[in-house]
Amino acid sequence: MGWGFDHKLPLLLTKFLDKLIHLEVAEDRFKVNKEKLLKDYRNHTKEAAHVHARYYAGLALVTPKWSYKEKIEALQGLS
Repeated sequence: MGWGFDHKLPLLLTKFLDKLIHLEVAEDRFKVNKEKLLKDYRNHTKEAAHVHARYYAGLALVTPKWSYKEKIEALQGLS
């Protein structure tokens, strides 16, 4: 009947995967995004108490879930 775009989903998936496989990231953009993420993760300690409560509840209840400390360590290992 042609109500949607279902017939184009394979093409969309193919184009998406092609872009993902051939992804090129400029080194300067990578560094900027890495530093922003590190800053955001480090600033977590300055959040309100209810944000911390939700964060730690999520760590306890959802697996796998990585802590900000683990994320910072992983990011620092990237170049």
